[in-house]
This record gives sequence, structure tokens and C-alpha cells, in this order.
Amino acid sequence: MQPGECLALLGTSGSGKTTLLKMVNRLIEPTAGEVRVRGKSTRDWDPIALRRSIGYVIQDVGLMPHMTIRQKRRACR
Repeated sequence: MQPGECLALLGTSGSGKTTLLKMVNRLIEPTAGEVRVRGKSTRDWDPIALRRSIGYVIQDVGLMPHMTIRQKRRACR
């Protein structure tokens, strides 16, 4: 990816989206292969530095569940 680009993970329920995000953030370790962020294996990153360098948005009610959609849109402007 290039600076300023966004990535979206789309898939049906159970397809592994959450598992992948947990692996990217080093919340769980892959059982095979490796996950790379900015060309570097996540195992080689300091977990805190890795997490601080990544941003992601949770779908549905997981993000600011106390706010309405209208309130969320205003807050993100």
C-alpha cells in the first residue's frame, strides 16, 4: 500500500476478518506463515509500537455504541 491508501476487509461471517486483525495487531500469533506490516513481520515489531502505527474502525455498534449514526458522523468531521 501507498501512504494515504485505505484497505477494507470484506467477507462473510466466519471468514477470518477478526482473526486477521488480531494477527495484524499481535493479539494472537499465526500458527503458520507470517503477517507483514510495512514490509516487516509483525513478530519483529514491538507490539505497542505496531499497534500505535495502525488504525482501524470496528463495524456496527462496536464503535461508540452510545452514539447515534448522526452523532458519529458529526464527531468524525
